[in-house]
Amino acid sequence: MRFILFFSLFFTLVTFTRSALLFEGGATRDTITLRTDYWCPYACTPGDKPGYMIEIAKAVFESKGYKIDYDIEPWARAVKDVSEGKYLGLVGTAKVDAPTLLYPQITLGNNRSCFYSIQGKLQWKYRGEESLKEISFAAIKDYTYGDPVDTYIKKNPGKVDVIAGNYALALNIAKVLAGRIDAVIENESVIAMHLKEKPIKKPFGNYGCVEGDPVFIGFYPRHPNAIKYAEMLTNGIIELRKNGKLKEILNRYGIDDWEKK
Repeated sequence: MRFILFFSLFFTLVTFTRSALLFEGGATRDTITLRTDYWCPYACTPGDKPGYMIEIAKAVFESKGYKIDYDIEPWARAVKDVSEGKYLGLVGTAKVDAPTLLYPQITLGNNRSCFYSIQGKLQWKYRGEESLKEISFAAIKDYTYGDPVDTYIKKNPGKVDVIAGNYALALNIAKVLAGRIDAVIENESVIAMHLKEKPIKKPFGNYGCVEGDPVFIGFYPRHPNAIKYAEMLTNGIIELRKNGKLKEILNRYGIDDWEKK
């Protein structure tokens, strides 16, 4: 009887202890779960070069004893999963993408998007919203490019070729090369990395840019340590910038410090 009682109490204690270690946000006390789509060099394939934002997160949190659990999935799903608490952090997001998340006080980059097409093909340059009516272009579902482009896409869903998925950029570039659309809009660092890794026969030219919003790692706000993690990331980026580690990380991806441009 004593054995049965002891076993029952032991099982209850283990169950309670294990449950206490799990939180909303898909994390344990020592694991931080991060999700986003493939948006290299910000967030790349998990591995030796997972993207500079992931390397920043690792440098900040792993030095404090935390583990980073990072993976990629389609952008719309990543926004939904983090906003609903399935995972803890959304990487490479502007505040307008996921307004309910909790953000650090320091940005992790800028989202400057430009229009690209075959070099010399178009007698056109981006000059604001009115000029968008003159061409056909492709974009990615639920991406933020900055106004007035975002507003134009929402107002004219049938005039912009919008697709989703981890290979959306490659598909949009293929459409331009095939002559199905005039141009593609994409973050300038992302398309530069893509074309470097996957060269195309016809060189692309830049046909004008729109200044977008700064990007962050946003945290699921109902996680009990969300404020703590946001503060740790803020302070960590300041320290990485001071000690030169941030420059080392960015150099691996061939990009400059966004605060010093």
